[in-house]
Amino acid sequence: MKTFLFYDLCRPQWRSTKVLFCICVALSVCPSSSAFELVATVEDFIQCASKGEVSKLAVLRATGINPSASNEAGLNALLVAADQGHREVVQKLLEWEVPADLSTPGGVTPLMVAAAGNRGEILIDLIKAGADPNRRDMDGLNPLMYAAVSNSTEAISELARAQAEVNAVDDSGLSSLTYAAVENQTEAVNILLESGANPDIPTKAGWTPLMDVSMQGHLEMMRILLKAGADINRMNPYGWTPLSYATLDNRIEAVKLLCEQGADLDKAGGRGLTPLMIAAKKGHMEILIHLLGAGADPNAKNKLGQTALDIAREFQQEAAAKVLAAAIDGREE
Repeated sequence: MKTFLFYDLCRPQWRSTKVLFCICVALSVCPSSSAFELVATVEDFIQCASKGEVSKLAVLRATGINPSASNEAGLNALLVAADQGHREVVQKLLEWEVPADLSTPGGVTPLMVAAAGNRGEILIDLIKAGADPNRRDMDGLNPLMYAAVSNSTEAISELARAQAEVNAVDDSGLSSLTYAAVENQTEAVNILLESGANPDIPTKAGWTPLMDVSMQGHLEMMRILLKAGADINRMNPYGWTPLSYATLDNRIEAVKLLCEQGADLDKAGGRGLTPLMIAAKKGHMEILIHLLGAGADPNAKNKLGQTALDIAREFQQEAAAKVLAAAIDGREE
């Protein structure tokens, strides 16, 4: 029997993929107690821990096996037991003074896998035994981030109570709330906000959660973030706002929501592109018409002196050009 646990977070808008952790454990039937003295190994110990076989673990330990030892893959019994949800095994290993933060070479701790698996009781046991709720793995992720991306709501609540830093960021600048938001985990985001999370922490690339969810068109998440005070007109280093991204990906309902909530229709970034210009270039007619109806300026110019009409003509968006020409004529009358 084999168990393969793979946790992956794809950040579509950052165009990169981060593997939070990958644990591969090949499980075989634990050897009978009569054979322990002949064949007992660290791998046997870890296999039994993964199956929750406490009594066999005790026999193996009696042969001299170190319960804190890791196998060639860097896994240890406490980590595997926490991942599989075997609380009795976890408690026994802690009783045997296995370090609560015993980690893999990549820095993944038992608390992190317990958080990802929403193992609330095990998480509490580990924290009581000294596990650090703010410890980081090799990529800078802490247990709260593992819980957030997995929508492990019980774990998020317990970690917050244990004074986990809710606004900490990883090496890429992503916070726990960002992880939950980009995965559209509304319940996790609500708990994080109640625990004091900042809804507007940008990544190192300048992305905010609202920018990402606007681009994905996650309306409920957008409402949650806006209600919590996310800056609707925040601009990243590329000169793009949440409205710009919603327009780019043709998310008409997201565009409508942002307009209703007071987004600046003509805010332009480094190259002077307004949302209307983006809609004209892409030929997103429904959005273009909505932006014009909401008051977007068809005469605004980018850094090259082009209007949305000029851009529509350049990219051969005839329908957009026709609507924009009529809008300009209507303003001039």
